[in-house]
Amino acid sequence: MPSGRAPRPSVLRTPALGALAAAEVVSSLGSRMTYLALPWFVLEGGNQLTALVGPAAAGVLIAWIGVTNVVYVDAATYLVSFALVKLCVPERPPFPTSEASGVLAGLRHLLGDRLLGPLLATALVANLAGPALTASLSALAFEQYGRSSRVAGLFFAAIGGGALLGVGAAMGLLRAVAPIRLAAAAFALGALSLWALPFALPAAALAVALAWFGAATPLVNAPLLGLVTARTPEALRAKVMLAVITVAMLAGPLGALAAGPLIETAGVRFVLALVAGVMTLASVAFAAIAWARGEAGVAEPRPSVVRTP
Repeated sequence: MPSGRAPRPSVLRTPALGALAAAEVVSSLGSRMTYLALPWFVLEGGNQLTALVGPAAAGVLIAWIGVTNVVYVDAATYLVSFALVKLCVPERPPFPTSEASGVLAGLRHLLGDRLLGPLLATALVANLAGPALTASLSALAFEQYGRSSRVAGLFFAAIGGGALLGVGAAMGLLRAVAPIRLAAAAFALGALSLWALPFALPAAALAVALAWFGAATPLVNAPLLGLVTARTPEALRAKVMLAVITVAMLAGPLGALAAGPLIETAGVRFVLALVAGVMTLASVAFAAIAWARGEAGVAEPRPSVVRTP
């Protein structure tokens, strides 16, 4: 869909509709984490590609057919999406289970899982920092690089382009590294790249650091969401994914809300250092949990959550 949004650099920002569709796909792929992570990489790549191509397509269409007609085109893309889901996604009967019918069933499952709960908590901390990073990059381009919209565009394009490269690299990396450990390593390396941002470096150097961070993002998201899928009974997968995305989306605005006053009072470079610090601490906690558990118990849904009558 034509859109002016920049790629948002945060963990677990996969849209809810896409998350539910991918959860439906992976239900038929068995329990190997490598297979379960692949659909999430495809979804992540699609998200980043549309975030990069969408604004460019909108600019061309506005010059060609006008702003009002572009709005109609954007509305039509939603109808196309609806038709694709209706025609291409098979319907399934509802699961006859009392636990799966509760509104908070997905959240209860996440809180009760000793592996998913701590891992997702660290990812959500990073999700708080993501919108703060977005706000800070815009302010940085305005304050430190001559109020240049081109520099701001370069920063966000670097994140999106890096994410596409990360999706491409994932296919080879998954053959050599266990997915959850790949996520831990990518989280740490992505966080370390952010430490370039508080320093007065050329815009091109910061773009390289942001591209590295962007490349790490899908390498964290896809294995983590694959892990959530693997450890969730099929009857609960849709509600668990909705719980994950809902909590992530609620956490994001809090980071953006805090970033504005901090940028005004402490300065944009202080906020960038704070974002890098928060991301680093979250990545250390994530890695400690992931490496301590390894792949043990990764692919088994937690028992006794859903009982068939």
